[in-house]
Amino acid sequence: MDGQPGSVHLRAKYRQLEDRARAARVPGPRAEPAPHHRHEPRVDGEYIVAVREVANPRDVAARAGVTGVRFMMNFFGGRLSDEQLAALRADPDVDYVEDNAIGRLR
Repeated sequence: MDGQPGSVHLRAKYRQLEDRARAARVPGPRAEPAPHHRHEPRVDGEYIVAVREVANPRDVAARAGVTGVRFMMNFFGGRLSDEQLAALRADPDVDYVEDNAIGRLR
């Protein structure tokens, strides 16, 4: 696309659209907390948080003050305090939260 007529204009237009999309992503209030799927046997204090595709998991974790977690595509998991869990469930960019559980093979 570089060197072609209009390529500078297209880059500027895409940049403008990306800026508008970013501005529109400012989280607002959530009507109900995100679902919390509970599993047994669970690992106390450890959770997996699923983030909506339009959000950045690192940004969502940072808003709740979460550190030291593992990020995987649109998920992150690790130890969360009760306050962090509540903040994440109230975040409109969180799709759902699951207990980290111990799997067993038969």
